[in-house]
Amino acid sequence: MPTLGIQTVDRLRNEIINGSMAPGSMIRDASVAAQLGISTIPLREALVQLAAEGLVELVPNRYRRVAPLSKRTLLELHAVFLILSTAAYKMGVENISPDEIRELERAVKAQSETIATQDWIEYVKAGARANAVVYAASRNSELTRMLAQMTNIFARVSILVRPATDRLTNNKTHQQILVALKSGRKARAVQLFGKMSKSLYELISQLPDEGATLPILERASVARKRISVVSEITAQSR
Repeated sequence: MPTLGIQTVDRLRNEIINGSMAPGSMIRDASVAAQLGISTIPLREALVQLAAEGLVELVPNRYRRVAPLSKRTLLELHAVFLILSTAAYKMGVENISPDEIRELERAVKAQSETIATQDWIEYVKAGARANAVVYAASRNSELTRMLAQMTNIFARVSILVRPATDRLTNNKTHQQILVALKSGRKARAVQLFGKMSKSLYELISQLPDEGATLPILERASVARKRISVVSEITAQSR
């Protein structure tokens, strides 16, 4: 059973990623600890961990807040993410096993099913799981661990600001990657992954310079679905 510290980190991470704790919102230790039913000590330890993941900003003696969706920061992170994820994907498609392709197929199918219900949190969760299968096939545990952490940051962007039309295109690309891998067209799979990476870059580029504001309908949809987003992906890296 996970320790209190791990549970606290996971719960706060999910609240931040799914938008329940809005970008830029202040974190008041006593209030948040009371909501979680814990003391402020494990809360503060969890915030340090989440700050290391880029999800929380801690300024000593000034404030603690959920990291805003900063266009500049996200673009800088994406440049690093692109290098690491492309390397992992290239290695992954070379090593991916039949069992892993079946696992990928289950993730893509799950993502496709979320479109009808417009459950965008589960949509992002399934898409992240699909990518994680290929990353893991790289057989590089450190690379997989770093990508799992960065995935949390970009999952938040995808949940909160990705338009529905873009989600349909993204899911279609996942399906095309699956077909390519099943037929042994490894280079094609990598090319399609690059297409998805470009889509994420374009999404971030559209954010306002001072951060993003959730559309009202997206905010309401997210608030109704306060569930785990990518905890199991993060857990794979532990």
